[in-house]
Amino acid sequence: MATETQTGNGHKATVEQNAGTLNKSYDNQATIMQAGTTGGHTASVQQSNNSSSNKASVDQSGTIQNAFVEQVGGAWGSSTGNIATVKQTGVGNTGTVLEHNISQFNTADLTQSGSGNYGEIRHVDGATYNKATVTQSGTNGKAITSQFGGESYAEADIKQSGTSNEAYIEQWSGSGNKATVDQLTSGGGNYAYLGQGDFTFTGGLSNDNTALATQRGSNNSAQLTQKGNLNKATIIQTGDGNIVGGIVGGGYGQDYLAKQIGNSNTLTISQTSALGGPGMVASVQQVGIGNGSTITQSNN
Repeated sequence: MATETQTGNGHKATVEQNAGTLNKSYDNQATIMQAGTTGGHTASVQQSNNSSSNKASVDQSGTIQNAFVEQVGGAWGSSTGNIATVKQTGVGNTGTVLEHNISQFNTADLTQSGSGNYGEIRHVDGATYNKATVTQSGTNGKAITSQFGGESYAEADIKQSGTSNEAYIEQWSGSGNKATVDQLTSGGGNYAYLGQGDFTFTGGLSNDNTALATQRGSNNSAQLTQKGNLNKATIIQTGDGNIVGGIVGGGYGQDYLAKQIGNSNTLTISQTSALGGPGMVASVQQVGIGNGSTITQSNN
């Protein structure tokens, strides 16, 4: 067990826990706490060499901080049953959690409050049964979760409250995955992107997945791409001037449609605005056999 507490500004803390020649890093715990008025802290935790059942926690307060947690299996191991928790309070912070090399049954939780924060969680290389949660409150935040490399039965959840936030979930290949974006408050100018299936390389079907995006407020935009069979997607928008289908420059270069490619897929879109409010837009494309779509646009 390693615990480090720092108060003041401009601190740097690094914890590394690995098995060395034993090639088995398990049941380790690392905790870093950094607090200051202006911040500028840097915290790094690495648990490696067949990492399993490890716990890593970083708690920072201040401005322009950086937190990085890596739980890695290594060349011959796996990253299994690990828990990573990052909490940041302040402005302009960056938090990153990386769990990879046969990443299974891992849990990553990243919470940020303030403005201009960036949070990213990545589960890669044979990623199955992992759970990633990013929660942001404030303005101009950006949250990304990436789960790829043959992942299945993964869960990604992004919650944002405030205005001008961006949320991206990418789950490439695999089956039985779940992606949820909830932009909670009645703020405006938010963007959500959900991608399931490999749109970069040949193949990469992603089957029996579920995607849900909920946006409240005005001038929000949501974009969806799914490639595979038996996928389900739901987009719910409440407010004026909202768009389903993306915005120029959004969604990692995908085109500006809510798109499903494959068979027996289902797409549901619900848009509700105030009586007499600006109109809403929904642009949808389905390619395949036996697909179904429902679009409802209404006024309160």
